[in-house]
This record gives sequence, structure tokens and C-alpha cells, in this order.
Amino acid sequence: MLCLQRGLKHCAMIIIGLSTNGVMAQCAVNASVDTVYACVGDTVTVWANGADQFEWSGTSTLSCLQCDTTSFVVGNQNQAIVVEGSGVANMMATNGDFSSGNTGFSTNYTYNSTSIWNEGTYAVGPNPNSVHPNFGSWGDHTTGTGNYMLVNGSTSGNTMLWQQTIQFAPNAQVTMT
Repeated sequence: MLCLQRGLKHCAMIIIGLSTNGVMAQCAVNASVDTVYACVGDTVTVWANGADQFEWSGTSTLSCLQCDTTSFVVGNQNQAIVVEGSGVANMMATNGDFSSGNTGFSTNYTYNSTSIWNEGTYAVGPNPNSVHPNFGSWGDHTTGTGNYMLVNGSTSGNTMLWQQTIQFAPNAQVTMT
């Protein structure tokens, strides 16, 4: 197994597979975790898995630089063939649609399941009018019947309304949508 990380790309566990094409009978290919021994002139095929995208480097004889499988011709000097794997992981907010109620997030507002008459209070439910008589009666923006966070805004500034901490791998590039 080989796992490499350069720059800001995500590092996935990469399993390198080896085979030879047209190897001569007196020359065997030997592979350890990250070293291949073969005869000069042999074509060695390597493949990797465990990532969504791959980038190979190390010699000009690589047959494909961005495939999961590539081949190279063994030269008369040591060669370092490097594969870098990256992938995309969707990290969804826990209970981001409030279908599980008042869980999975932090807030500095005060929770009250029956009334948000006072400023700085909130509830989670499908109808704002059920917790505040001056609020309208309408559904959520997706199904019309799901829960959402019902809020009576705080009069003090900089009060945290909703927060959640999500762990990412070191050096991960994150795009929020």
C-alpha cells in the first residue's frame, strides 16, 4: 500500500497492483510495499484504487498520467513512480433539514417548543404560527410539511443563531454549497 500527499490534495489509501507485459523468463518482477524490481526494458503496469482521481508522475514513459492504471518502461536507473489520489466527499450538515427536531447544532438562542413570543427564542417545527400568534402559517421551502428553525430574532447583536462543527481531513480543500 502506498499513500502519498503533496500540496493540498486529499490523500487516499492507494493500493498498488503490479503486473508485467512480456517479461523475459529469466527476469522476475518483485514488489514490496513501495518498491518494484524488474529488468531494464520491461513494461510494468501499475494500478491504484481508493480515490476518485489519480495523478501519476516520475518518468516520461508513463502511458497515462491521470488514469487508475498506467504502464511504464523500466529504465537503467532507479525510478520513483508516484501516484497521488484525491477524491470528493460530501459532508452534509447533521440534521440540516431539522427532521430530527432540536438536535445536531449549537445556538445562543433560547429553545422553547411552545412559544417564541420573546426575542432571542426559537423552536423547531413545521408551522411558525403554532409558536407565535403574529407569525404566518406556511410550510418549509422543500416539502411544505417538514420542520425548520422558527426564530424570533435577538435584540442584542452578534448572537449566534446556528452553528455546527464538521471535521475534515487535514489539508482538505472545502467548497460550501
